[in-house]
Amino acid sequence: MKNKSKTSKLIWEITVILVISIIFIASILADFSIIKIPDILALRINGKEDLLLSLFTTQATLSTISIAIIALASGVVSDSIFGISVTRYISQLKPHIFKHQRLITFSLIITFINFIAVSFNLFNTSIAFFFLSIVISIILVKDLFVIFLGKREIKNQIESYIIENYRTIGMDNFRISLLENENITSTIHLKENLNIIKKVFEKELDLQFDDNKSQLLEEIELVISDLFINLYEKKKSDTIVIILDFICDCYKISNSKKFIVALSIWDNISTEFFKSMKLISEEQMYNSTWFYQFHSHLFYNKKIIIVDNKERSLNCFGLKYYTSSIYYALIKNNSSYAQFNRKKLVNFLYEDLKDLLFYSQDQIDKKKKTEILREFCEFIKTLIEEGETEILNNRFFNWFGYRDKDKMDEYQVMFITSCVYLYYLACREDLIKGTETQKNAIEILNSNKGKIKDFLYYIYLPDFLSKNLSFVYDHLMRWEKMPPEEAKCLIIDDVINDFFVFTAIYICWNNDDISKIVLSLFGNHTFSIFTRYFRDDDKGIIKLIEEYHSLFFSGKESASAQEKSELLKDILSEKYKKEEIASGKENAVTDVTKNKFIENIKKAFQDKVDENSCLFEKELQNDKEYVQQKVCICEFTLPSSFINDSKLDHYIVNFIHSALLNLYIHILNNALIIKEVKYNDRTKQKTLVTLIKDMDIDADTFIGNRDVFWGEEDKELLKNFTKNMKHIKFPNGNNHFYLVDHRLVHCHLSDISVEFIDLSYNEIEKQCKKDDDGRILYNITNDIYIPFDKAELEEHIQRIKKKIRVHAHIHYVIECDEVGGGIQIVSD
Repeated sequence: MKNKSKTSKLIWEITVILVISIIFIASILADFSIIKIPDILALRINGKEDLLLSLFTTQATLSTISIAIIALASGVVSDSIFGISVTRYISQLKPHIFKHQRLITFSLIITFINFIAVSFNLFNTSIAFFFLSIVISIILVKDLFVIFLGKREIKNQIESYIIENYRTIGMDNFRISLLENENITSTIHLKENLNIIKKVFEKELDLQFDDNKSQLLEEIELVISDLFINLYEKKKSDTIVIILDFICDCYKISNSKKFIVALSIWDNISTEFFKSMKLISEEQMYNSTWFYQFHSHLFYNKKIIIVDNKERSLNCFGLKYYTSSIYYALIKNNSSYAQFNRKKLVNFLYEDLKDLLFYSQDQIDKKKKTEILREFCEFIKTLIEEGETEILNNRFFNWFGYRDKDKMDEYQVMFITSCVYLYYLACREDLIKGTETQKNAIEILNSNKGKIKDFLYYIYLPDFLSKNLSFVYDHLMRWEKMPPEEAKCLIIDDVINDFFVFTAIYICWNNDDISKIVLSLFGNHTFSIFTRYFRDDDKGIIKLIEEYHSLFFSGKESASAQEKSELLKDILSEKYKKEEIASGKENAVTDVTKNKFIENIKKAFQDKVDENSCLFEKELQNDKEYVQQKVCICEFTLPSSFINDSKLDHYIVNFIHSALLNLYIHILNNALIIKEVKYNDRTKQKTLVTLIKDMDIDADTFIGNRDVFWGEEDKELLKNFTKNMKHIKFPNGNNHFYLVDHRLVHCHLSDISVEFIDLSYNEIEKQCKKDDDGRILYNITNDIYIPFDKAELEEHIQRIKKKIRVHAHIHYVIECDEVGGGIQIVSD
């Protein structure tokens, strides 16, 4: 209808122009006798010259009157509606072609032209100009007549104009009219302006078809956000209520569209929103539409997308704290509420969350339901910490419980999360010992012990953990109490694990279910939990179990904490054993890995032989009579993981190097003079140098790990003495130092072989002990003893450990009785 009216007005203006143009052309042509005006239309007047002068005078007067009318109207009507003045609207914006500035300018121009027409006695043309002046005056008077229809009519017209042309107008006029108007706190003025914004907002929403909002819609949101913040700073509650109702309507409008646009108004105002709650009275609160609807509209509008397999919110951030923040703003930090009304409000907040989570419309999908569940858990946490025991006892713990099957999953999550948090507050957090928070937690647990126990017996914990453990961890990890200005050792993860483990050993009827629960919590890494519970003795775990038992169960329900501890230990031991056996099977040494490892061992030995070629000559002189024998160079035991890795780490390589040097020193045993010196002896270097000098040995090779000693009388004596010698590093031989003349020794190593040997049971038994029942307890790691059968243990050890023995043939000749000397450092 509005577009039709706009088109009709434009057609009317064009029609007027065409008619006037035809009259003018006909008049000019008639004056120059090009055409003849029909007798019926011709004027028969005597004294035409006098008439022309009179008409010219009248025309000039009309032009003056027109200008005076406009000036008078501008002076009388000075109102501005939504940033657009009434005068500007009437004279410039409303007309399409006949804008008042143009009409007045044209009126003055035709007055001057008419003067020329009168001078040349152009009677018909002058009459046409006079007619045109009358038409201009009529148009001006007609446009100004709207003033006399009243302010409401003008406002309606300007509102229609704004809604039709808001994209051209832009948001600057909106911002100025709303934020800089002296009537900003006038409720009537505010409602009128908000009504226009709502229509503009809705119209712009209809143009959105994807998540990429138009810049204009973002500007509209910013104007609305800035208006709310401005009104909050004015501290006037009635206008705050009006703008909150309006914002609620904006979200409602957006949510009603086929394509829901993710609005950001809430994200712009959330901080001031909660602060403004203190300014609103109870009556205003309960009489406002936003109080009952805003929460749900925000969740309906919230948009969540998947980016890199992770959920990401586009808007409405921080909603999980919405209800708790309302609670603190209206109840905890507002003493004006009567006790009865405080309870009423708490109940309303609770029921609102309950309805939103369980009875909301299809617009709230699964991802949003999870967000509401998080908010519900946050609110339960708030109620616990603030001692709202009445609503917790009468509503939460006495809710539908396990009877309402359709809502069981969400309720289980809230119930279990709350129980873990109560357990944490009641006995595990030292920061709140003796505080009201701890007392509240203990009181809540004592009041609902029977209900909690029944629920724990009813719930099937393995299924719950498989679906919800990550949610519980994620939520509770952020609830740990922290000291204000220092760090602490985080314990909430241990508390969560303890709660589920202790619950399992009390409520589960068979060990398989307990094992499933332990598996859900710790996976196949039982070592950490085993060492935490049973590190030194069982006293720590027994105390924890007793604390848990006193909070959630009465004294007659179960066996003693000692028996429960033993049950848990047996289950963890069996699980640990299965993990180790499975790991042993998975990492058992194969022929391929064994052969590869043998090749690497041989290569490492040969590399070290080549590296120390001065000691191990490749060829012996044929004229020398040498000793030949097969020797065991070294023997060591390795886990299968090292063997399967095939790549030798530096510890094994150093061991090989040390074994070769030990072999070399061993064959020289009778040809070396060795002296023992004390560790605290400050003359160790001097002793070694003096020994070599006294032996009259021309030593050319130094075998040891260092040639500089701290705390010596001359700490660089050995360094200077051996600076021209061949230095051979002796890994793992820090307490042995030798100086030899290697030219007096001829040694050759060949036929290196590597042998894999299974450990005998006698060797395995050294790592075992027996319990009171005669079971074999194998020290699996760090003094953790796990029960095994003998055959089972032998089979397992043969998979995970192998003894490796390296042989070689050695040929050597020692040319004299003394080839060198050395020192051995011994402890005092």
